[in-house]
Amino acid sequence: MREHRVLIVAGDNQDERVFGFSMLSQTEPHIVYRYEDAGRLKKLRLEQLSAMLDDDVDLPFPPEMIEEEMDEIRGETDDDFFDSFTYKYDHDEDGNAISYINEDGKFVAASRGGSFAQPFILKDGTTSYSAKKSDIDWSAIHRNPEMVNLYERTWEMCVEGLEPVSDVDRQVYENMKDRGDYFENFNGKDEYVSSCCSFWAFAFLNEADIWIDADDCPVSQFEWMSTFYDRFIKDLPDDTELTVFEYITE
Repeated sequence: MREHRVLIVAGDNQDERVFGFSMLSQTEPHIVYRYEDAGRLKKLRLEQLSAMLDDDVDLPFPPEMIEEEMDEIRGETDDDFFDSFTYKYDHDEDGNAISYINEDGKFVAASRGGSFAQPFILKDGTTSYSAKKSDIDWSAIHRNPEMVNLYERTWEMCVEGLEPVSDVDRQVYENMKDRGDYFENFNGKDEYVSSCCSFWAFAFLNEADIWIDADDCPVSQFEWMSTFYDRFIKDLPDDTELTVFEYITE
């Protein structure tokens, strides 16, 4: 399933650097599967299919289809299996399956801004998808006091049982009072408020062209959101150019 995700890029020449992570950019041909491994690949595929039948999981298709594929593979020579297994790839002079696809690829399309990415709010009141760190109004987009208060009140009313005391309270309470299952995802009020009010993106590309995203880090979704600013933005020099991209995964 394709997903739209937000990337923050630090430094200049953003478009050229981001394009280096396109899955569609061409690279030097590299071996994906070696012809000499045909027998091992055949054995591994049979073991994989057998494990799918043995595991008590919901299969995307009837078990009979898996059994038919296994019977077909057993009846193939190693060469025939390798040909069918690697039919989507080009092959070099030694018969190895090769690819020109960028192994570092993260997306199939990317652009500044996008359908879901929000621009920075700047200190002069304007907005932009690219700005120096010192020109961005962080107080407006990172733990804004009004938003912190709103989410604190939401938690206090919906989880701790405090009574609404204002029209805003009552509106928020009516919207969220039946979302107990949602609030159970958080380890307390601080995590809820911090993850909802902190500036964050799914991925960050630093000036050394190291791409780091939420899938790379062994932390929870909410910890990633809460710590993104401190981890990637806080200690950058004030004159660092920051740019918002939206990218689409395959």
